[in-house]
Amino acid sequence: MRGLLISGLWCTLCMAVMGNRLECDAADWPAFRGPRGDGISLEERVPLRWGPAQNIKWRFELPGPGNSSPIVSRGHVFVTCATENGKHRRLYCLNRTNGKKLWVRDVEWENPEPTHKTNPYCGSTPVADGQRVVVWHGSAGVWCYDFQGRELWNRDLGEVGHIWGYGSSPVIFDKKVFLNFGPGVDSFLVALDLATGAVVWKTEEPGGANEREPRMVGSWSTPLVVSIDGEQQIVCSMPTRVVACAPQSGQILWSCDGLPSPRGDLVYTSVLTSGKTGVAMGGYKGPAMGFRLGGRGNVTENNRLWRLPGQPQCEHCKAL
Repeated sequence: MRGLLISGLWCTLCMAVMGNRLECDAADWPAFRGPRGDGISLEERVPLRWGPAQNIKWRFELPGPGNSSPIVSRGHVFVTCATENGKHRRLYCLNRTNGKKLWVRDVEWENPEPTHKTNPYCGSTPVADGQRVVVWHGSAGVWCYDFQGRELWNRDLGEVGHIWGYGSSPVIFDKKVFLNFGPGVDSFLVALDLATGAVVWKTEEPGGANEREPRMVGSWSTPLVVSIDGEQQIVCSMPTRVVACAPQSGQILWSCDGLPSPRGDLVYTSVLTSGKTGVAMGGYKGPAMGFRLGGRGNVTENNRLWRLPGQPQCEHCKAL
């Protein structure tokens, strides 16, 4: 949900300029928070100052605001943007060198879909593997295109129903697309075949109400691929806990409780990891917790290292 905010009518690709080098020499940034999902760039020569006429190589006008981040893959820039209150959900493909529009693909969705005023439609960042780009348009489904804009497949996973909208981003790993579908009553982690869009596995997660009464529930967390003791696992913050799934089967390998708060079972951010330690944070001024990665089953008692409680809901918030 907390992607790079593309405000107003302009998308500025500031990261294209790396010192005095041509931007095509810089590394790709093919997914939400980068190639490893940790928000860290390995570039060493980067601009330190920005301005309307400083270190800006090109601009491209978008028809509205959005919360998705632009990604970069093999000379292409992909970004999403919606118009007409989400009735048209678009994926833009731009030339990385000059910002020229190469193509745009439009998916129509006529049914009303709620969202928050600070979370415009197309809040999910696309992901690319150098040949294909995958985008999740919420209730309008998951769509896959090649780099020439030809549709390869699309998959209807159901409708998203939450008054704050959707915002998790897809992840490509092991020839699969992983997605945290939700929030809403129907919530699940799902793996799709990258070549065909077929559902490989689907692991249900308890969802819940999308209103403030009796209790708000939802996760906007993007899954993270983590190597734990030589084993690749899909780790994601869900409304009340962190779960780790086997990429091949979707089996929950372990879970760690600790994210509910007096304000609701809400998670906005992705898990952060360093070595064998993870950190997860609840949304809406909810709790935060540190934990050891790995194990089997519910590892809360042995692996949770610390937990900071969330702030109680104030009377003003209760009245909203």
